[in-house]
Amino acid sequence: MKSILLPLLFSALLMAGCGQNEHHHSQTETVPAEADVVRTYDAPEAFKTGYADALEAYFDLKDALVLTDQAAASEKASALVNAVSAVEHTGLEGEAHDVWMMHREVMITEATRITGEGNVEEQRVHFDPLSESFIETVKSFQPVGFTVYEQMCPMVRGGSANWLSREEQIANPYHGDRMLRCGSVVSRI
Repeated sequence: MKSILLPLLFSALLMAGCGQNEHHHSQTETVPAEADVVRTYDAPEAFKTGYADALEAYFDLKDALVLTDQAAASEKASALVNAVSAVEHTGLEGEAHDVWMMHREVMITEATRITGEGNVEEQRVHFDPLSESFIETVKSFQPVGFTVYEQMCPMVRGGSANWLSREEQIANPYHGDRMLRCGSVVSRI
C-alpha cells in the first residue's frame, strides 16, 4: 500500500507546487526517482568525445526551446542531427552497440522532425522522446566529465516530461517563459 500512496502523494505535491498562477519559484531539490536500474557500458574515448559534442548540441536545442524561439530550435535541431550522426560508434560492441543504435535512431528522427516543424509547440512534442533517448544514453554510457541534471515538469500535455540540463536551476523547455521555473531536479548524472 505504501508503494502506491507515496508516488500519488509525490505527484499531488508536485502538481500543487507547479499549478500556481505565479511561476517565479524554482524547485532545485532532488526528487527521489523510482528505482530505475540502467545498465552501464564501457565506451571508447572516440565515442565519448563525439557524444559530448552531441550533448552540447542537445543543450543548445533545449535553450532555444526555453526561449520559445522556433527558428533557432530548427537550426539547433539540424546541428544536433549532424552531431549525433558524427558520433563514432564502431568501437561499441554487442549490447552497448545495440543500445546506442536504437537511441541514435530516435535522436536523429526526432531532431529531424523538430527541424521541419514550423510551430514551437509541435517542436516541444518531438523534444520529449528526443530527451528520453538522451537521458537513457547519458545514464548508460556516462560519457561526459561534468554533472548533468535530469529535470522534470509535471505539467506537460496532461502528464510529465523530462529533459537534461547543464545547470541545476530549472529552465523549462516545454513551457518557456509561460512557466520557466516550473519543474524539479530528478537526478544528478
